[in-house]
Amino acid sequence: NTSKIILEVCSRKIYFYKDNIPVKWREKKLCSKAGGDIQKLINKYNLVYHELTNEEIEQDLLYIKELIKTIFNEKTELHIIPNVNMKIQETNNYIPKRVSLVDCLEKLCNKHDIHFHNVGNYIETNTKYKFLEEVMQGSKYSPLGKKIVDSFVKTIKI
Repeated sequence: NTSKIILEVCSRKIYFYKDNIPVKWREKKLCSKAGGDIQKLINKYNLVYHELTNEEIEQDLLYIKELIKTIFNEKTELHIIPNVNMKIQETNNYIPKRVSLVDCLEKLCNKHDIHFHNVGNYIETNTKYKFLEEVMQGSKYSPLGKKIVDSFVKTIKI
């Protein structure tokens, strides 16, 4: 019996293949790391880049919520964790695209009774770390960041 599904939503970016079959952004990154030339893949398969709107994200969240009910049961909860939204040292400001996505997700989750867990806010209010670079190394968590996020995930009470 699955009681909770935790989903990380960290980007609006998506590529479409042929009849609007989405190709995950992360898969694109993994292909690049494996030595593939991404631009060649984009050209070869005529992949079309798209950034999801707030409305498209809302549609996706509602679809996922219904899918979870169908696959598991009516009581299975959806929990959304956005990407880490913290200030960067260089500007002492938040990254605008991250702010936009996190704010959008929080509003939609509140609107549709979906659990929302803001890891960036948790780090800023529960640790001494205030900058993204302190907990992230590029697009990955630093060892310190992993430790903090592990403690954060435990607060979700899975």
